Amino acid sequence: MRRTHGYGGYYNGVYLRSSLEFAYAYYLNYYKIDWDYECEVYSLLDGTTYKPDFYIKEGEKIIKIVEIKGDARSNGKSGKRKIELYMEQYDTPIEMIGYKEILKIYQTEMPIRYHKAKSMWVEEYGAKLQVDVSGEKNPRFKAVVSEETKLKISQKAKQRFQDKEYKERLVKRLVEYNRKTGFASAKRLRSKRVEKKCENPKCNNVMTLTEAEAKRTKYCSTQCNLVSISSLGNEAQSKNRNQIRQQAKEFMIDWVKQNRELVLVTQYNKITTTLEELFKEVEVRFGIKDMRIISRSMFGEDRGRKALLEEFKRIAATT
Repeated sequence: MRRTHGYGGYYNGVYLRSSLEFAYAYYLNYYKIDWDYECEVYSLLDGTTYKPDFYIKEGEKIIKIVEIKGDARSNGKSGKRKIELYMEQYDTPIEMIGYKEILKIYQTEMPIRYHKAKSMWVEEYGAKLQVDVSGEKNPRFKAVVSEETKLKISQKAKQRFQDKEYKERLVKRLVEYNRKTGFASAKRLRSKRVEKKCENPKCNNVMTLTEAEAKRTKYCSTQCNLVSISSLGNEAQSKNRNQIRQQAKEFMIDWVKQNRELVLVTQYNKITTTLEELFKEVEVRFGIKDMRIISRSMFGEDRGRKALLEEFKRIAATT
């Protein structure tokens, strides 16, 4: 079975690894709180490194670090140790936020509930269950490991394999696993391999797979799968998305007509602040916040904020 790692996807150009991380990022954007994601790697006294999830900022200064976990109270021994070491060395405060805390935020501070945000993460932003955690999808991506840390890892591995009891335990587990699975791993090694090209038209990767894997595998990675879905589209999801955008367009036209005087005096460099009420209503009613999606709702394509305001002014002027 291929191991999955939660729903991952891109939000405002940032790859987030879970629905909880998206919900927190969406909450920060709703209140216009400046944030960054996995942008700093901290060296710790034990030779390891620590790369937190969210960085709350004021200008260029990081004022708080936030770790998002399924359960904020259980972060594993190594995770807790890293946080303790970080707090000993650095002054920036750190906060742990888990599932219960996210639920409370959405119940008390947001116009939508967490389950709605989770649905948006999949339906609006195309988040998918992660199987591929290579490259920037890996939490350790760009993490620099010091030579001291490499040496410690090497020494521990050598010590472990010199331990006779450990060797016996390892061999016993391997034998038990092979007996339990009917020596499936050995059989897989003897299976015939075939080459198959990734079905994403923009990818030239050729995969080496067993015949059984070749029948069910279409793409070489989750990213290729997402790109393919984005280009080809899922008919049912596309129809639903188009209906939502059409409804959003009709709502915006009605709003502009009712607030024509405000629209006519709106300056091009202040569209977001002057028409904030409109954009918040669109987000609450239709789950659309990204200005590019709002523009697509109006024109069928992203034409930018200037074109959007020009269209609003044209509608207001002819009302």
